[in-house]
Amino acid sequence: MLFLDGIYIDSTHGSGTRFRRVRAPTSDELTQLTHTIARGIARYLERQGLLERDVESAWLTSSAGGEEDEATIHPLLGSSITYRIAVGPQQGRKVFTLQTLPDCRPDFRRLQTGETAGFSLHAGVAAQAHERDKLERLCRYISRPALSNQRLSLTRNGQIRYQLKTPYSDGTTHVLFEPLDFMYRMYGMPRAQGFAGAAIAPNELLTQALVAQLRVVLTAIRKFDEEIALRAQRHADFALFATLPGAGPVLAPRLLVAFGDQRDRYACAADLQKYAGIAPVTQRSGNQCSVHWRWRCPKYLRQTFVEWSAKSIHHSFWAQAYYQQKRAQGKSHQAAVRALAFKWIRILFRCWQDRCPYDESVYLRALQRRGSPLFKYLAQST
Repeated sequence: MLFLDGIYIDSTHGSGTRFRRVRAPTSDELTQLTHTIARGIARYLERQGLLERDVESAWLTSSAGGEEDEATIHPLLGSSITYRIAVGPQQGRKVFTLQTLPDCRPDFRRLQTGETAGFSLHAGVAAQAHERDKLERLCRYISRPALSNQRLSLTRNGQIRYQLKTPYSDGTTHVLFEPLDFMYRMYGMPRAQGFAGAAIAPNELLTQALVAQLRVVLTAIRKFDEEIALRAQRHADFALFATLPGAGPVLAPRLLVAFGDQRDRYACAADLQKYAGIAPVTQRSGNQCSVHWRWRCPKYLRQTFVEWSAKSIHHSFWAQAYYQQKRAQGKSHQAAVRALAFKWIRILFRCWQDRCPYDESVYLRALQRRGSPLFKYLAQST
């Protein structure tokens, strides 16, 4: 909340009103005010049936509320306030936090902060009349959302990690949640602020609709995969591509479709390299020559060759050496993979035309027989 740090008073001489600044509140005054606010909130929660108290202590109750939604939200709010896990096998335990050594330097901001019974009141920021930028930042800070997406991340074991903007006094820097527990906390947060109908209900319906659509799409994709695998295995040329290094059940059918069964479609391997967009375009005019990316081509066909060539690096001895050779020459990863795809198409085109499965040992002997620089590089690398 924003408050004026003074009052307007009427001038006794009839010259209008003037602003009279008051001194900043002391820490004792803020503590007393915080105590008054905390006592009023506690009484309100007690009247609403959300708080139970005895002579020594008070605690949140989850039995209040007659409506189903309210009975569900109250335990979530209680767990959030007390830093307890709301759902799951660890329900009721303290949330896991990451801590570092607390700062030993004196915090002068606490001189203008009142704290009592878990409540705190901060009055350490003031903006002068001419400091419009500072006032705007303060307003943005007050109206900020409850969570910052930039400080949310996912750990390797699937937990939600939230980084605190300012470490706690005990050195806590991060809080870890299980995904289900985090979703329940997010579910209860807007309702606690009174925005249930406006924020949660429409998104619940949207999520349900999207989940239903995704289930239909995933079922259709699974049926397509099964039918593709069945039809590919029945094809006479499938054996030529099923044994290729790194092809597997996904890329082998795609490579089969890329070549097809009409062997007179391409006069040579260069025709397929150009059609697939793997071969670059060379333009010459007088003494000028430029080589650039081929724009007009079937994008998915080019992607098929590029993806499979990248996979073959981990399954083919010479492909890995060829890729490393190109990277040593200063080529980028994508350029090296495209160069490897260019080379692979020539090899597969010959196997496809001769209806002969690829054999790596045969190709290595061919490289040795021709005295290929690649074979010399292979000999040096081993």
